[in-house]
Amino acid sequence: MNACVTVIQRLNEEGHQLYERTARKFVTKKNLLGKYSKHLLFRWYKRHGMQFKEIILCSEEHSPEEKLAGRIRSGVTLMIEDKPEVVELLNKNNIRVLMFDAPYNREVKGENVTRVKNWEEVEKEIAARK
Repeated sequence: MNACVTVIQRLNEEGHQLYERTARKFVTKKNLLGKYSKHLLFRWYKRHGMQFKEIILCSEEHSPEEKLAGRIRSGVTLMIEDKPEVVELLNKNNIRVLMFDAPYNREVKGENVTRVKNWEEVEKEIAARK
């Protein structure tokens, strides 16, 4: 099974409240392609038993601001992210971020940023913060 799916399922079993804030290509478009893309995403979540308290679909163009607004609205205390612009905005607003390490975000650093390499490291970081 996919490591992401396994970790998300375990976090749910441990009682964590998980919110999905995702910017996926086309899912916020109000056309046939957008509807189909959204359908595929939700079908994937269902097929893999991915459960979230809330799922917010963000546009690719405005994902940093939309993810920050969603975090503030729902009171989320930790975000998992890889996109440099999102991580930098969250860090600037004193929000803790577990950032997946990638070649395109190697320059991103911050007091509230912890770099992780995989979902097992995400799970360890969350357990250490209890």
